[in-house]
Amino acid sequence: MTPVEILFKKNLGKGGKPIFESQTELVKEIISKEGSEWKGKKFESVRAFVNQVINGERRLSPNLKNAISLVIPERLDNGKSLEEIMEVIEQSFNDYYEEKRGLKKSRMPVNNSLDANDFYLLEKRGLVADTILITTREPGIVNNQKWSNEIKLQLLGKLGLIEIENVKIGKYILFFPASRDLDNKVFKFWQELYTFMKYETKIPDTEKKLLEINRGEDARLKVFHAPPLLCSYPIIVYDLNTFPEVAFTVFGYIDKGVEKISTARISPEFLKWWKESILPGLSPEKNPEEILEIKFENVLDDIKKNESLF
Repeated sequence: MTPVEILFKKNLGKGGKPIFESQTELVKEIISKEGSEWKGKKFESVRAFVNQVINGERRLSPNLKNAISLVIPERLDNGKSLEEIMEVIEQSFNDYYEEKRGLKKSRMPVNNSLDANDFYLLEKRGLVADTILITTREPGIVNNQKWSNEIKLQLLGKLGLIEIENVKIGKYILFFPASRDLDNKVFKFWQELYTFMKYETKIPDTEKKLLEINRGEDARLKVFHAPPLLCSYPIIVYDLNTFPEVAFTVFGYIDKGVEKISTARISPEFLKWWKESILPGLSPEKNPEEILEIKFENVLDDIKKNESLF
């Protein structure tokens, strides 16, 4: 989304209206707001600067960002987080500036290697998400054991199976590529999750609890087979189609014998492309012959047969 769409067109304000009706209204607010560095400045000069920033001719400055953060709280509907809204606004301004200046070399997001603290900083969005959608080729979601276990702990917390501070109970939807029986990703996912719960975290009544969270139309955990091409890009999307939706790529890797993880925020442009080009193909209703739900109860017998090998 562009800055214009977020501030003046999207229905993100009170009563389903835009946050601001126009640039004029925004400028009048920031030159009259207490605490704003723009307070008392001439309307014409501030309007000219704001117009340049919104049109991608200049970067969003810290003082303009601060002024916007001061004037929008009273314009937001209850339930919308100022921190999250400002994060989306800043990302939009920066992306639009880079796009206009020709600084965006690719529509694909760039992964940056991050340590554990940065991983949790990015994943804090997951604590308050209602729905988390994941596509991945890895039964453990990422391809190393340490970080696979960390992500499983977050999953169990959001499903209400273990206690995590400040977590909001939510729903997971996972898609794995359909594959040969000997390389069945969904079966391996259920097998690894069952083993992790029963033997690593020692959650009592593991079998019963997995059956409960995977049962019915409103199941908190749903797992699907999908065409491999639709799952070729590892992506975690928080609160799909709900503002502000946030998505990350997640890769595990080894650096000098140490298991690490690389995470990167996906740009709004790429997420828009993914939603338009890939997401429709993941709908069980629109694509029932290829998007097949694999329930825990359907693989439980095979998991138990192999349990002695765990």
